[in-house]
Amino acid sequence: MDTSPLPQGPQPASVLLLAPGFGDGDVAVCGGLLAEDEATNLLYVSWASDPSDRLASAREHGADPATTAAIVIGDARSTPEGFDAVETINAPTDLTGVGIAVTELLSSVEGPSAVCFDSVTSLLQYVDVETAFEFLHVFAGRLYRHDAVGHLHMDPGAHDDQVVARVASLVDGRVRVGEDGGVESASASLRDWSI
Repeated sequence: MDTSPLPQGPQPASVLLLAPGFGDGDVAVCGGLLAEDEATNLLYVSWASDPSDRLASAREHGADPATTAAIVIGDARSTPEGFDAVETINAPTDLTGVGIAVTELLSSVEGPSAVCFDSVTSLLQYVDVETAFEFLHVFAGRLYRHDAVGHLHMDPGAHDDQVVARVASLVDGRVRVGEDGGVESASASLRDWSI
């Protein structure tokens, strides 16, 4: 799937990837963002879904990571394939466990890392908005502390505008994906990063 036009210029450290909950347009954009970052380490944090398709998409877009890892939270129906390391957190409300796993994996690698967080929408099925906001605030801090870039997937149609705006306040940039899977808009607060 064509993801053009992806934003030009250096990618913000953290991006909110807003995409409809149906279809796989966000998978292609996710792969494109990860490939453009040229990180040597890719980490996927996924609530009850297999991130293998996201890793495959990143590779299709030219990503060639030295290290790949996945943290699967909740009732995963299958074990992700193609990853160097896979951590499982059984309870989807165990945000402390997720945070520890993210920190350990980011601390165990050398070189630049990119993180895909799939998804804020899934997280909000298990915890309230305040708890999710506090967790995501700490999560964003971990990205900065480990000099990693990351993006958070979110279905804007599943939340009111205030919740989307609150999550957006934690990141440096936004990409909105349309129903056709193409990038509709992109913006960043700290850099010239737009289509």
